[in-house]
Parts: sequence; C-alpha cells; structure tokens
Amino acid sequence: MSYPRVTTRGHFETTWYGSVVLTDGNTPSTFEFEGDEIPGVHTDPVDELLVHAHSWNNDFEGGVCSVEETGTTFAAEGYDYPVVGYTWDADFGWYSATEITEQNGSKPASFVSEYAEANPSVAVRLCCHSLGARVVLSALESLAEWGRTGVGESTTLLGGAADAATVSMGGRYGSSIEAATGRLDNHSNNWNCLHADRTAVVRSGVN
Repeated sequence: MSYPRVTTRGHFETTWYGSVVLTDGNTPSTFEFEGDEIPGVHTDPVDELLVHAHSWNNDFEGGVCSVEETGTTFAAEGYDYPVVGYTWDADFGWYSATEITEQNGSKPASFVSEYAEANPSVAVRLCCHSLGARVVLSALESLAEWGRTGVGESTTLLGGAADAATVSMGGRYGSSIEAATGRLDNHSNNWNCLHADRTAVVRSGVN
C-alpha cells in the first residue's frame, strides 16, 4: 500500500501474562518509512507537513486506509500540503493498546525531532483521531522531556481518547503542550469516519 507513512507497526507485542514489550530489534526511538516518498525525507521539503495518527482497532490495512482517508479529506477541504500517516500497533485489545500508546510516544517524537532538525523551515503539524491522540500526546511529553521545544507548529485532536482535563494547561499534558507545540486544538466531538464537521476541523486545526 503506497500512502506515505511513518510506521511502528510490529514494534510491540504482549507477553503471555499481558505485559506490553518491544519486539526484538526495536528500541523506544526506532521507526520506519513505508509507502510513497515523504517531502523532507526522500525529496525536497515543502512549507508544511502534517502527520496524522490513526485510531484504535485498526490492523495494517485499516491503519493505512484511515490515514489515506484523512489526507484525502483534508485535500478536499483545501489543505494543500502533504499529509503523512503515522501507523502503529492499534489492533490489540483496548488495555494493551492504551499501554502501547504510552510506550509508543517516543517513536513519533524521534521522527518529529529528527525531521525538524533536518528541515528547520518546515512547519510540522500533528493530528490524530481517537486513541491516536494518546500516541501524539505521549510524543509531546517526550519532546518536552528532551528539551525539543516548539518543534510542532500545531497539534489537533479529533475525538481524542483523552480526558479534557488532561489537555488543559493544568492537566497531565499541559506543560508538554506548552513546551512542544505552538497550538493545540481539541475537537472532542465524535468525528466519525472523518466526515462530521470536517471543514471546521481543517480550518481551525491546521490554519
């Protein structure tokens, strides 16, 4: 499947007693590229790059289709810059999947940090749907811990599976949001299939 993406699929598994662990050969910072070329990685950079993390209960094919649909929807609403998918091990049970999001965050953070260093003039925007929000919020925590302040131009949560209080300035992620991203938009309504209120999301979240 050719849609451009950063991926960590296959990087986690569960033990017989239910713990989430990294698979052999992977570290907290490893990631791969799949699909078509990504501007700023494989080709010349452009002014902006949006990275979208899909939701829970997606296998390999579902994850790729989800991020591709996001890119198609954003383009249809007038967003003219590349949308790159972030795919992850979202086809475990809910509790294992939520633990994976916590452990996964340093991986997209590593990509964003490396990308921003190589392409300092590119505005990097993060977007996510449902449980993908926990991946992105964990990434912001990692970026803040590493002192990589302001590397994200904006972050948009679409029906994010995170309590609203945790993304307030006084909540769990508040200091990381303040440090690592220029702006956060939390669209807490259910953005089913990336169609409901999609124009408002694109205009307020990535402009």
